Amino acid sequence: MLTAAVRDLHRCYPGEFLTDVRTSCPELWENNPYITPLEENDPGVEIIKCHYPLIHRSNQTPYHFIHGFQRYLSDILHLNINPTEFRGDIHLSEEEKYSTSPLEEIIGEAGHYWIIVAGGKQDYTIKWWDWKRFQEIVDYFKGKIRFVQVGGIGHFHPELEGVFDLRGKTDLRQLLRLVYQSDGIICPVTFHMHLAAAVEMKENMRLRPCVVIAGGREPAHWEAYPGHQFIDTIGMLPCCSTGGCWRSRTIPLQDKSKHDSSDNLCINVTGNLPKCMDIISSHDVIKRVEMYLEGETAFEKYRYHKSNKTRSITLYQFDDKKELNSANANSLAEEFINEIPEYPDTYSGKGIIICGGGIQYYTNAWICINMLRYFGCKLPIQLWFLGANEIDDQMKIWLKPLNVECVDGIKVRKTYPARILKGWELKPYSIIYSPFKEVLYLDADNMPVRNPEYLFKMWQYEKTGAVFWPDYGRLDVNRTIWELCGVKYRDEREFETGQILVNKSKCWKALCLTMWYNENSDFFYRHIHGDKETFHMAFRKLDQPYAMPDAPILQLRGTMCQHDFDGRRIFQHRNQAKWKLTEKNIHIEGFLFENKCIQALEELRIKWAESRHTVLNISNDHCDKDNKENIAPIDVNKHIITNKQFIIRARFDGYTGYGLHAQYVVKGLKQFGHDFGVLPIPGNQIKEVPVSKCVTDLFANESKNCRWELMIYPPMIKPNMRLSTIYFTMWETTRLPERSLEMLQKANAIIVPCQWNATSFAAQGLSRPIFICPLGIDSSIFKFREMKETDLCVFGAAGNLSISGRTRKGIETVISAFKTAFPSERDVILKIKAMPEDKIPNIHDNRITIMKQCITQENLAEWYEDITCYVSASKSEAWGLMQQQAMAIGRPVIACSFGGLRNGVEINQ
Repeated sequence: MLTAAVRDLHRCYPGEFLTDVRTSCPELWENNPYITPLEENDPGVEIIKCHYPLIHRSNQTPYHFIHGFQRYLSDILHLNINPTEFRGDIHLSEEEKYSTSPLEEIIGEAGHYWIIVAGGKQDYTIKWWDWKRFQEIVDYFKGKIRFVQVGGIGHFHPELEGVFDLRGKTDLRQLLRLVYQSDGIICPVTFHMHLAAAVEMKENMRLRPCVVIAGGREPAHWEAYPGHQFIDTIGMLPCCSTGGCWRSRTIPLQDKSKHDSSDNLCINVTGNLPKCMDIISSHDVIKRVEMYLEGETAFEKYRYHKSNKTRSITLYQFDDKKELNSANANSLAEEFINEIPEYPDTYSGKGIIICGGGIQYYTNAWICINMLRYFGCKLPIQLWFLGANEIDDQMKIWLKPLNVECVDGIKVRKTYPARILKGWELKPYSIIYSPFKEVLYLDADNMPVRNPEYLFKMWQYEKTGAVFWPDYGRLDVNRTIWELCGVKYRDEREFETGQILVNKSKCWKALCLTMWYNENSDFFYRHIHGDKETFHMAFRKLDQPYAMPDAPILQLRGTMCQHDFDGRRIFQHRNQAKWKLTEKNIHIEGFLFENKCIQALEELRIKWAESRHTVLNISNDHCDKDNKENIAPIDVNKHIITNKQFIIRARFDGYTGYGLHAQYVVKGLKQFGHDFGVLPIPGNQIKEVPVSKCVTDLFANESKNCRWELMIYPPMIKPNMRLSTIYFTMWETTRLPERSLEMLQKANAIIVPCQWNATSFAAQGLSRPIFICPLGIDSSIFKFREMKETDLCVFGAAGNLSISGRTRKGIETVISAFKTAFPSERDVILKIKAMPEDKIPNIHDNRITIMKQCITQENLAEWYEDITCYVSASKSEAWGLMQQQAMAIGRPVIACSFGGLRNGVEINQ
């Protein structure tokens, strides 16, 4: 509400004040145009401690909360400040508005959603509603509305089923972005209802839908906003017959808080709820949500439209009734094709487009551009990026002498709207909206080995107007993308779009269709890997000719080498070995002009150090030949594996499930006399838990003449296509990411640790043979130990507290459950084992301790010995390493009865 008061102060008295704020939530004030940084000790600065005493008259006077700070400032400053808008004043940057949704950043899902808040803070429990009724709402709208559940760490937010769980996973700015991109909010009287009004509205939304379960604590006129459905019970019960009761808690929590005093407790309790909240049913809330849906205000309406002002299709509306799915994808594409206008003859000349924002991709683009100029290429170059946080003014200045124009895609998007514009989507977007008629597109991490201008004159390009280069694989006949796009199957090579040559006048409609596929990437990327096959499908669907060199990719370490139509190498795409500005770079045998690239990199390092007033501590030997895989502190032997029965390729460490079992497998196979070699997959090692020397002694850099490999790794990297691969892997949800399924389809056989994985993989369409091999633990370390006699009941939990860990491991759920089960007992404690890099949440409970360190397996066994019970709130495990370790020690386990755990435990024991 203070944001509204500051806004209205400046609007009512323009130019008369400079204002700054000191608050516990400074993130709310980012991008605020009314804030000027001020020094508190400046004699010209007046400090005002803001309050809103008007709240004490809320039952008697017709004021809203928004008047609170305004009236107070008016009295203090002897002014007459009046509201100019009926909402708070939260500002998002253009980058925040057009960036990836936090939902997609954290979980990988995109699309429409409502936010649901099913709990609250411990201070005002009287505002809580029955979480089971929230679940009824979610269940009712299944298939109609996707819900995202949010809530702060340490507060009471019971987990709902069938929602995207972002409780405790967003910072404040991410929450603001989540609200901005939402279609509506369901919540009690809480912070989120104010955000629903205060956060800017996305395009075509005038008032953000919000259903508030309010009860009788606060008068509706004090809290409700225009457009909100505020379900209150003021005047329905004796306790709120003349206004809000303003009490704090339903029952006392015995935490010595003033909120437990008798005059702060609800006097009309039904079950676990205040009567005023109990009489609001889930049907009441459902009806209010349906009113929004029936009125068609809850969702953005997009549709495709021909615009005379733009060079191509402008996407400004999309009909939600035609939301893309497997049944209608092809028909909607056909509708779009019919709307594509003729090629607008507004482009001219030839040019090169590179997409490369952020320090990593800018570094790679810098080298690519310098090499283009080194080879004598004089074509104009545009470097596209997304937002000022990716490329600043200084970085643009460095490129000016190289005749490079930096183009902010977010700014272009204001003129030429796009539904989704992030990483891969920027590629076709930049091609279409660049000023060039003929475009050579290059990925930032791609580098030519000769002047590419001659490609524009090759007859294959002049005839077709498009050249694409091959990828390693071929799209299988069973891939769903053929049917979804309405393209007849062809046994042909996939596209590798690290380089594209195209004449827009000849391929206009195919490029527009490619852009349409990418603007709907939240659907199509589930069936293909990124942008590359969107070009493939668009050109085939429209029967648009293209040319492709016959020469296959020459594979170097982390690099794909492409050739021209005469078989000469022309591009070196470091797709898995990107240049690094602040770290050592690996030496790649066979990589041409490596020293020239290093010279360009060193030049950028000097510029970067001088402009940032810092030092980049990197040795002059920028290509680290002595530690190619960067697997410190493991010393990788320099020998080559030859003529072995097979090789093992895995990540080796002493603290992850994959790393430990990779060691177990190597030791076991060695013990049984098998003839094999070991190729370690790069990964940072932790000195406190080193890899066994009997394992590291087998490490090598590469192999020759081996026919088989055993891969022990998450399903995220491609098998070596020159070998026959058995992939030992697992997954912790019922559905693999599409890219992971694609990786596994390239293997000859799959080994998983549980029946659940085998069933889930097969149900998703994995056609390779699947074998089940249950995993175990080191029983020489994890064996029964007597429980120590103590007056304390010690619960133990373990897992990452980082964002990725919290998504599944659920440590915050354990903390919340512990506090709920034992609000004040002193004879119970909770011990949590986390990782060194984890951020510690604000727990505010000295009975909960967190150990942030990596420890040996022996020390971990001692940790289990000290606990009474191991608690796992992990939503799913493919087998459960720590759960089995705890049981082997002799400690009971509380865990979810789901997934691979069911294979190895007696559920009722």
